[in-house]
Amino acid sequence: MAKVIFTFLVLLLIGLFFLGSFVFGIHQPAQPGANTMQPLLFSVTEGESVATISAHLEEQHLIRDPFYFRIYARVKDVDETLKAGKYEFLPSITIADIVDRLVRGETISNERTITIVEGWTREQIALYLDEQDIAEASEFLESAESAPIDRYVFLLDKPKNASLEGYLFPDTYRIFKNATAQDILQKMLETFDRKLSPDLRASIQHSDRSVYAVVTLASIIEREAIGADDMKSVAGVFMKRLAADMPLQADSTVNYITGKKTPSVSLDDLAIDSPYNTYKYAGLPPGPISNPGRAALEAAVYPADNPYWYFLTDPQTGKAVFSRTLDEHNANKRKYLP
Repeated sequence: MAKVIFTFLVLLLIGLFFLGSFVFGIHQPAQPGANTMQPLLFSVTEGESVATISAHLEEQHLIRDPFYFRIYARVKDVDETLKAGKYEFLPSITIADIVDRLVRGETISNERTITIVEGWTREQIALYLDEQDIAEASEFLESAESAPIDRYVFLLDKPKNASLEGYLFPDTYRIFKNATAQDILQKMLETFDRKLSPDLRASIQHSDRSVYAVVTLASIIEREAIGADDMKSVAGVFMKRLAADMPLQADSTVNYITGKKTPSVSLDDLAIDSPYNTYKYAGLPPGPISNPGRAALEAAVYPADNPYWYFLTDPQTGKAVFSRTLDEHNANKRKYLP
């Protein structure tokens, strides 16, 4: 009996190992971090088999393992429904996404590309979609209010009445020409779900912070810094201020109230009585002020340990200038700011 149980446990462990490898394989891009590269043209000829398609995908370095592609297509029972046509795939695409697009027939002729910029608010996204004649701004904002958010685990700690600001992941998307506002919203939320990797989620849980708090901080970092290194250093400053119950003093949160795009705020702006005025109130504002990208999210989760308490942005270079003391910070303001 003991031998049977041992054999069963070994087989179970082997099965779990292969299952984990399979799940990782279909959701891991062949070229991680290649979002900025140009999309590759990929063609599927009428009558091509799954084996042939997977071999061609490997040749173009769009997938790593044709076996995973074939198995996934068969498990989904779609190996006979992959549609012929010309497609554009970013090198960072996953097997799961490729299969989904081939099943839906999202060919070049039926698609268009949209780019949602990191740091945009939901209103800016809505206006962009309206200007591109994709969806009316009001329609998108209404869809965001009625989205079926219960299916997304990362939204469980979001306050009930809070908007989806912060979770509309900025990226370049291929959408059907007849895509609805709801379709686009779903793509953004699904992309956020993928970008918030298991490692990031585990680190957030270990830090005893909520996803909502991390997204809120990331949304401020996105508007305050440019580049991954500056973002992590700015995050380090903000985390120290939060721990010391010191106001964040982030101009971006004040601009969120006023709608201004100025690099600094006026004395009148600083007097505004709002929980988003992080000069007036310590701690995080009530919610995100923008929709952050992956670098800002990572910075909020993995802030850089540094000796700085202050920073400003050089308007000439966009780089952050850090200070250890208020006197040093004031000297930098006189040097860099008009």
